[in-house]
Amino acid sequence: MVRGQVRFPFTNPVQAPCVAPEILLAGVAGLIATAAYIPYLWKTWKRVTRPNRTTWWIYTVVGGVATASSYAAGARWTLVVPLVYVIGSLVVALLAIRRGEGGSSWLDRGCLATAAISILVWQVSGDPLLAVIMNSFADIAGSVPTMLKAWRDPARENRWAWLMFFAANGCTLFLVPEWTLAFALYPSVLFFCATIIAAGCWSPSFRRR
Repeated sequence: MVRGQVRFPFTNPVQAPCVAPEILLAGVAGLIATAAYIPYLWKTWKRVTRPNRTTWWIYTVVGGVATASSYAAGARWTLVVPLVYVIGSLVVALLAIRRGEGGSSWLDRGCLATAAISILVWQVSGDPLLAVIMNSFADIAGSVPTMLKAWRDPARENRWAWLMFFAANGCTLFLVPEWTLAFALYPSVLFFCATIIAAGCWSPSFRRR
């Protein structure tokens, strides 16, 4: 360095710190997922949205197990949104005790039994990959009551919240490092379920056109 010359750090662009694209996208997806709970919780509190108790308790339990098992299988940034879902689903499930519906029908009981069997299979096997598979299946089972409600009576669901869930899950798919069962199955199931429910919630808008 020449005497008297001021040298600034990171003069070489390669040396400059930058946020990795996957971290940025994971942050955006996490913010969208978090924002989706704001209208959903508010409308639930106002008794406009009527969350299905079976769906949200299964989301809480299965989501927690699936997130832990996916982490054990090697997933990382794809778990930002599922982690937000576990926390948000627990809050919705607690509100649904007094402000929700469902939980006692044969459909609800069947979905609960399916989810319970899936978790039991994982506990017996102890295989993280099998846990991802079984918990993804259980997540679909838990979504069925809300899928049916979204298409039969969309006024009792929050379409803007589900549109944001759809967007957050779509972002998560771009974070999948390898398209294997261990990494891609659970994010794909979340995207699939959100797509079906969001489509049902928005179907009246398309029918009026």
